[in-house]
Amino acid sequence: MKKALCLVVVLLLIGPGYAASAAKTVKIASISSGPDHSLAVATDGTVWGWGRNDSGELGDLTLKVHASPYRVPGIKDVKNVEAGSGFSMALKKDGTVWVWGEPRIARGGKALAGPAEPFQIAKGAVQIGVGHKSFGIVLMKDGSVWGFGDPTGGHLGSEPGAGLSKIKGLPPIASISVGGRFTIALDKTGTPWGWGSNAGTPLQPGPAVIETPRRIALQNGKPLTGVKAVSAGDRYALFVLRSGEVLGCGSNEFGLMMTDSGPGAQPVQNYPKTLAIGDVKQLSAGVTHALALRSDGTLWTWGYYDDGRLSPDSYLNRDTGNVAPEPIQIRGIKGTIVHIEASRDSFRSHCLVLTSDGTVWTWGDNDYAYGVGNGELGLGLLGNEYIGKPTPIRWTA
Repeated sequence: MKKALCLVVVLLLIGPGYAASAAKTVKIASISSGPDHSLAVATDGTVWGWGRNDSGELGDLTLKVHASPYRVPGIKDVKNVEAGSGFSMALKKDGTVWVWGEPRIARGGKALAGPAEPFQIAKGAVQIGVGHKSFGIVLMKDGSVWGFGDPTGGHLGSEPGAGLSKIKGLPPIASISVGGRFTIALDKTGTPWGWGSNAGTPLQPGPAVIETPRRIALQNGKPLTGVKAVSAGDRYALFVLRSGEVLGCGSNEFGLMMTDSGPGAQPVQNYPKTLAIGDVKQLSAGVTHALALRSDGTLWTWGYYDDGRLSPDSYLNRDTGNVAPEPIQIRGIKGTIVHIEASRDSFRSHCLVLTSDGTVWTWGDNDYAYGVGNGELGLGLLGNEYIGKPTPIRWTA
């Protein structure tokens, strides 16, 4: 009894700093920025989320908004995550794929009364992706591609089923990138294939909906080749060639094709064209802006900049309204950048960056509608704030 009392006294004397010093700092290995919530995987395989939670996409079935990182219950040993619209998706280290949040998505088309807890939907996977129009795409070890969720708009190919459906008409695939409305798959020869909604012609001139995958071609009709990475946006796509050169096609809204988007400007870029961004090793195509990590380690952005998602420099006087078609360098991030994420939200967007020391940096808009904040920056803010400077997210386990 005396020993117990002594322990209590010692803890009281130490004060609240005891908990802080005993807490384990969370180091992050991968990130994903969705329309209204974000996810991160820690090096120990746990999943953390913050932002909107209307459908239980953060794993909290009370539907409470979390403005700071919250550990998602019921899921561990995770390798990668994807934040969708009202749902979340995780690829475990054993190759199984799990989803939670919006019921119809989580149960592969089966209606449920409320939000779903993490539920396995596939196995044997090597990569996952989500569209903000409520569908998910899975790349398997054998190079086949499968999809689930909302079948409208050609998201799930020509023969969608009630659950996980194979996307037919593809050669063996090496990687995938899922945009808001369409998917691009890169085959093992470096040729991209696309299907889904063709609004903005990211998949070349043709039908409004493309259910059977088609090769992305150049204006001369020859297939685009030599691609090492793809990033699909909402209505446009970006390609990194093996040389580091960047090509873009699709909607030029917000100057995303790096040309004037004002009255009289070309609204779309029907075929891939070179974008003047330099030698790039990683891209992230958001809805209204894009990020590029150059081979020299510098970070650049272009597109819509009204709410500080680009950088403090984006408030310079310009004659392009609130659009920056020319790249702007983002400064202020300490450490080596290893992963970049431009969020998939329209207008009220933000950015996430992961550095090699496991730190996540964020900036942009914390507002998702009519002045209401949802905590999507992960900085503990619930108001209609925007942060124009990259700021590290702090949390402990």
